[in-house]
Amino acid sequence: CTGFMVNNTARDFRPYYMTAYHCGVDSFSAPSFVPYWNFHSPNCGDLANGPQGDFTLGGATLRAEYSTSDFTLIEMVNIPDETSNVYWAGWDHSGTDAASAVTIHHPGLDEKAISFEDQALTTTTYLADTQPGDGTHIRVEDWDWRASGEGTTEGGSSGSPLFSPEHRVIGQLHGGYAACGNDDKCGEPVIQQRNGSPDQHILAFEGNSEVVWFEGNYQAYHDWRRKTSSDQQPHRIRYRPLA
Repeated sequence: CTGFMVNNTARDFRPYYMTAYHCGVDSFSAPSFVPYWNFHSPNCGDLANGPQGDFTLGGATLRAEYSTSDFTLIEMVNIPDETSNVYWAGWDHSGTDAASAVTIHHPGLDEKAISFEDQALTTTTYLADTQPGDGTHIRVEDWDWRASGEGTTEGGSSGSPLFSPEHRVIGQLHGGYAACGNDDKCGEPVIQQRNGSPDQHILAFEGNSEVVWFEGNYQAYHDWRRKTSSDQQPHRIRYRPLA
């Protein structure tokens, strides 16, 4: 499967990692979880000869899961080494259908690949076309071909982040019929039903639970900004809700 680090509104870079529920990372297997970073080909499009020596040991703790939209959120015991240059992705749970999308994934467990959707996304039920259906999934009409070779998702791509044009995660890959000429479906993990309300984000419990979208960043960049602003002590901040 594929997964990704994800930011939270406290901006404290806690090592939250998200993937697909059906990938089987649960309370029993999370302690042995080992993510690999920067598994990509030295030559774009080759899907071969990717290094496999960049990983983080220590396991993880299950924080949340939801089978309907097929997401799992874990917190790693150890923060990835800064030399891995890991990106904590931002997110958007406004529910607005994006005009296009990109996913970064490991098709067939191969080296990292990227796929593009140039058409607008729609909100549906899993494996259905009716809009909005039960509202749990985002439908990708088809992955669009590029002359440089980018193509479809496959088995192994599950859990990969679906990015909006604003570079924010709006869902993670659940499943479907992805192949050349076929459709795909992405689960929408970013809405957490809490006290009957869909307006609170699962990754906002460290800060403001009413934030609708939040930017991602690299930890090294965040640390540099903190140092150059003479703010040497990390601290948590509560943010005003975004309209």
